[in-house]
Amino acid sequence: MISYARDNCIQCGRCTRVCPFLEHYAMDLEGFSHRPDLRSECYLCDNCKRVCPKTISGREIAMEMRVKDPLPARKVRFQKDPYLLRNLQKKNTKTLLYLGCNYPGQYPETCKALIALCAERGVDFSVDCCKKPIEQKGIPLSADKIFDSVKDRGIERLICCCPNCYRTMKNRGDIEVISVYDYLEEEGLLHTLPEEDIPVYIPCGDRENLDFFRAIEPYLKSYRMPYESVHCCGLGGGGKHNADVDGTIKDRFKEIYEEEKSIWTYCASCSIRFNAYEMNHAVNFLSAFLGIYEAPSTSYMKNVISFKGYPHGK
Repeated sequence: MISYARDNCIQCGRCTRVCPFLEHYAMDLEGFSHRPDLRSECYLCDNCKRVCPKTISGREIAMEMRVKDPLPARKVRFQKDPYLLRNLQKKNTKTLLYLGCNYPGQYPETCKALIALCAERGVDFSVDCCKKPIEQKGIPLSADKIFDSVKDRGIERLICCCPNCYRTMKNRGDIEVISVYDYLEEEGLLHTLPEEDIPVYIPCGDRENLDFFRAIEPYLKSYRMPYESVHCCGLGGGGKHNADVDGTIKDRFKEIYEEEKSIWTYCASCSIRFNAYEMNHAVNFLSAFLGIYEAPSTSYMKNVISFKGYPHGK
């Protein structure tokens, strides 16, 4: 992608206008292709690609740089490889509810309700990390590595709650990967939400293909996309290296939120940032469809530790 960017960028400036990172450095994607020193500051959201007339991907540029020169990963590998708080399935099931690592921390009651619902249908659960945080450091992961907690366990299909897990794992191995909304629809458990004019935020993990949103959309009376122009939530990592860009992202979110008074999404990772931004009326679609309407928790670590020993069905 670096060579493609250098050969095909037409310097139209569209990428710069939608990306606070590129805007901060007054550069476009062709300019970024010459700045490996900034590889850690890209948020990997690919908003730039979606407006680029040549479909140049900032995410692919950053990842090409990171693979060549990986970012420090000792801490994240210690935490995630394997995930220290994993709780793997105990039952011999062909379909597995894969909760990821952030949903249990942000939405514990929603997860418990979903676990119970799946248990009634003979589906066990696992709490684990898909290892996306490791791969984003520039460390290539094989399918065997990503699926290490489910291989040789007879699993044929994973139900993913998290769009990041879904995108990381789908089409990477022989195991079928579906969204939790597709599963709930299969089981006749999705019903039209009563709210109207819902202000939706599409998370980065679903913007390219909209697999999650397409499953949700038929069950919405009406909705709007007031956050469509906003950069990713900021959890992608760039803000850890540039406080000015992180502040710009926060300000853009807050400006729209002050008018909307709420934000609806289906990414637990985004909720972590919304809490930090004091966007207190963040609604998670999964929780709403289950009739719980759980607010994102501020006791993340306590919650994930509690799931370490959460019981599996008999």
